[in-house]
Amino acid sequence: MRKFTTECKEDKYHYSMVLSEVSYDEAMDWLQRELEKYGHEIYRTEKHINGLMYIWTGKFEFFKGDACCGQYVQHRMFYYDEDRGYLMGE
Repeated sequence: MRKFTTECKEDKYHYSMVLSEVSYDEAMDWLQRELEKYGHEIYRTEKHINGLMYIWTGKFEFFKGDACCGQYVQHRMFYYDEDRGYLMGE
């Protein structure tokens, strides 16, 4: 697994590179641990028609005055390209 520490855009989708040479399970584990540091989490994943796995991250916030209901506030989108072993972000 290779982690990018400077801004680097990949050439196919023009997203920022986060990790390369990484499996899906490794990428999701790494991302989950990183997000926990900031109080965020992965709340949805979906395989898109273009072949990328879309990963929504954010923080759950309760509705004002309601301790039982709320919604996720999106933080950042990530994308996993299984063919190339890339984790990318917006």
